[in-house]
Amino acid sequence: MIVLRNPVEVAASLEQRNGITRERALLLWLKYNLEAERNTRGLPRAFVHYPDVLADWKTALRHVAKRTGCVWPRSYEAAEARVAEFIRPELKHQEAAEMQAAFGVLSPWMQRTFQALKDGCRGSGEVDTAVLDSVWRDFSAINVPLQEEIDRLREINAKQAEDIQTFRKHLELMQGSTSWRVTSPLRRVKCVARHLGKKEKTDMRTGT
Repeated sequence: MIVLRNPVEVAASLEQRNGITRERALLLWLKYNLEAERNTRGLPRAFVHYPDVLADWKTALRHVAKRTGCVWPRSYEAAEARVAEFIRPELKHQEAAEMQAAFGVLSPWMQRTFQALKDGCRGSGEVDTAVLDSVWRDFSAINVPLQEEIDRLREINAKQAEDIQTFRKHLELMQGSTSWRVTSPLRRVKCVARHLGKKEKTDMRTGT
């Protein structure tokens, strides 16, 4: 069973709960939904729209049973009380219609993927794989370079962190050495001389 939810609602939820930026959350939605569809082709599966589950979970599960051949261990009536404890419309905290203006227009990839999967939640339950394959090809073309760039930046950050740690260790060793302590007065004198030299140049320029 693949549950489909509006990408705007998913992004808003991830932003609020996990602090993930909207842009990244939308890309995650696209990546995971495309992979879920591709990796279940040829297997018994059913697409279910999240609002349909909240509105009428019995009809939604009948659709799943019909599409997959699944036999539920309990009847709908026997499970109704337990299901009512965690499937309630008021538990839906994000509404796409209310947030669409804040998110702006979704990219064509998002729109095409969402519509193709939404169509799979109705009627025969089939999705337009040609549309999804087209989106997947375009998305993969940028997804690989993006991942390579992310990995490269991670390596750079790790190397920089390692260099900083090494520098700190060397600095601590140097500052703890006898020569560092002996030459401490000389460094103070040099610092004072540098300061006086700058002040003298300033006085000469200002004529004081």
